[in-house]
Amino acid sequence: MDIEDRRHNPLLSLWNALAGGLVDDPDSWPESLQMLLRDFTYERLTPLPGPGQGVGELRDADWYVDWLAGDSTGSFQPYQQLARVPASYGANATARTVLVAGRERHRKALPWWSAERWVLCALRWTIGYGYGAGELRALLWALLLVLIGTAVARCHGPHLPDGERPGFWYSLDMLLPGIQLSERHAKLKLPRCPRDYFHFHRLAGYILLFFVLVGLTGLTEPAGP
Repeated sequence: MDIEDRRHNPLLSLWNALAGGLVDDPDSWPESLQMLLRDFTYERLTPLPGPGQGVGELRDADWYVDWLAGDSTGSFQPYQQLARVPASYGANATARTVLVAGRERHRKALPWWSAERWVLCALRWTIGYGYGAGELRALLWALLLVLIGTAVARCHGPHLPDGERPGFWYSLDMLLPGIQLSERHAKLKLPRCPRDYFHFHRLAGYILLFFVLVGLTGLTEPAGP
């Protein structure tokens, strides 16, 4: 970058910098400013008051996301670093928004044919990358699958010995990995079409369980910077 480019696109390098607190005012960060924020660490965020904001109040999560978007290193570390501070103040929703934005930025930067991008898509839609109560999203998918399975079993399943068609409990039994609610469900012989569906149904149960366990154990966190 030559001198003329630097005048129009200033560069601020905070790479490996250490600060006790980060203090800024609303006009500190012009849109043309390029930043290097990898391994920039700090313990506090102390924003100066802006419109509708008191002294020391944390900014809106979207403000932090927009600020981090100016980082040119492409590292996830600045998002992790910033999220730690609101989380220490109890602002967990802000921390989660920042972390999700970091994962989204990385995902969108990958080519569409990248296996990593598709894995990140699966993590996003099944457990919200494992942040906050993201695993609850997997429960919603499980409920949807159980309802679909109930409809399939009711419409196409054979009658049980008591004269009833299999329904909700059969669908739930087929979804739960490693658990059998009723022995008669396992012995039930389905026609080909519903049988093929419930093969997918059971596989989906294992996939959802896998992603939930991955999220709970923290394995969704990027290994590198």
